[in-house]
Amino acid sequence: MLFRSTDTADFLSSQGLNIVQIDNAERLDYEKSRLIVHSQNFPYTLRYLTEMLGLTEGQILRPVTPLPDIDVAVILGWDWVNSDRP
Repeated sequence: MLFRSTDTADFLSSQGLNIVQIDNAERLDYEKSRLIVHSQNFPYTLRYLTEMLGLTEGQILRPVTPLPDIDVAVILGWDWVNSDRP
């Protein structure tokens, strides 16, 4: 399967999510996808992403020092790449 981050960004945008940046993670060997939550202002979006990506609570990270310009970062792992989703 050819994996391109723009395909996933297009898919997430088509689901009503606002994508503001596409970039590579600091490493490319994540087995499981993750959410990094920098803002608690969007509980329904977090629940939606958690369900859509099939994440467990352990895959949702809440850093002590959040980034001011990012609400939620999505790191797609091999679980997403090897699925039949975009």
